[in-house]
Amino acid sequence: MKEQFGFSNELQRYLQDTEKTIPKGSFVIIKRGDKHYWYFNKSKGSNRLIYLCPVDKKGEEINSFIYSTKILKEKTREGVGTYTKKGTSLLKVIDDYILKLRSEGSDNKRGVERTKKTIQDIISHIRKFREFVGLNPISVKDLQRESFKEYVNDYISWLVDKGLKPSTIRVTLVHFRQFLDELVEPRSGKKVIPYHPITSIYIKNQYSVNIRDKVRPDFYTEEKYINLLKICSKEMRDTWREYIKTGIVQKEKIIFFTSFLQLVYGFRIGELTTTYKSKTIKDDKHTTKGGFSYLEETDDNGYIFNIYWKRKWGSVNVDFDVFSWVKPPEHIPYKETYLEIHHLKPTYQTNIVDTILYMFSNEILLIPTYVDTLRKYFTKFLIEGNGLSDYGISSTHDLRDMMINYELHSKNSSFVVLSQMTRNKIQTIEKYYLHTSKELSISQSRKLNTKNRLKEINSVLQGE
Repeated sequence: MKEQFGFSNELQRYLQDTEKTIPKGSFVIIKRGDKHYWYFNKSKGSNRLIYLCPVDKKGEEINSFIYSTKILKEKTREGVGTYTKKGTSLLKVIDDYILKLRSEGSDNKRGVERTKKTIQDIISHIRKFREFVGLNPISVKDLQRESFKEYVNDYISWLVDKGLKPSTIRVTLVHFRQFLDELVEPRSGKKVIPYHPITSIYIKNQYSVNIRDKVRPDFYTEEKYINLLKICSKEMRDTWREYIKTGIVQKEKIIFFTSFLQLVYGFRIGELTTTYKSKTIKDDKHTTKGGFSYLEETDDNGYIFNIYWKRKWGSVNVDFDVFSWVKPPEHIPYKETYLEIHHLKPTYQTNIVDTILYMFSNEILLIPTYVDTLRKYFTKFLIEGNGLSDYGISSTHDLRDMMINYELHSKNSSFVVLSQMTRNKIQTIEKYYLHTSKELSISQSRKLNTKNRLKEINSVLQGE
């Protein structure tokens, strides 16, 4: 493959042995996403893999290989793996990103903009990185080098040394990665860099909380789970009926629909916000390496979510219907039924996915709402709005957690079945989701009648 883009062993040997302008090693082509890029793999030393250029970019040279050798010479002279002093351009990129955040919401292209408070938090976290870059200047080009990992390690250490709380550091690093991803795959405008080496796994490996310091979750009870379901189902019915009557919907009501899907089907919130309305749209619009989902209709007016997440495929059949006593418009799918024989008026059932499609979706995504926005809605409208602050639930992911524990403790679902439903390994469910709360222990004891165990045994012995 290298030869078709101009690769020449003779030229490489000349540059290494005679001219001595590039180090010992080899040129390689690596595919990232849908594109291929030239890299140079040094034979020894640290930060051996050096990014060069896309294979379809040749500058003013006759082919991209010769253009890549020119870039390698420049990077070798700079000192690959060291921090350069060209920080001004990166500071400008950061400032442009902050300005873009401030102006967010003026065109609302994605469907639902983030709240002003969320944007202010993101800007505050990005400014921490800007401060670090000001103290340790690097160029925009350095972001796409493997040596940038060392720089990020120093940045994390700097955050820790400032005395920030672990939760603050974690969310700061989340927004830092969002900034890098935006430079590679911008929602609007041209990309700034073709690639960066900072993955979520890399961040997690560099900064994680010691397992001994983690508090094992203990907020689950069947009563809390059922109450959350009641709240969400009522809000969904009321929202859908109001939409049928007026055609108006409050955008924050989406949290009751996503929360219900998490509580019943065990979705991750990221799986919902990356769900494309069809496979055709997914194939056309999904260009990143991250996870995604897409909808597929079933024969009985339901929907299959085809999910690719954490390098695993899964599918979820969503068959729940939202009820109304007002007939939906003709263009909206629904089923007409009489819940009881003596009922004189019919009840109308519409699949929950169809209600979301008509109330909240845009032309591409089922739920075009930022995850940060959903988290704000979750806290304000579901938890605080219903007086549930004492439930011990702090994030949307806790709803998936509650679904898993309801299936385990109340429905007695097997770990194998639950693993298939949630797309988690059995070991993951056992390690991270199995609750041991005081309330749960009391409930289990009552179900097992442990208080009267001795009486039970004595009655059995006396009957022998």
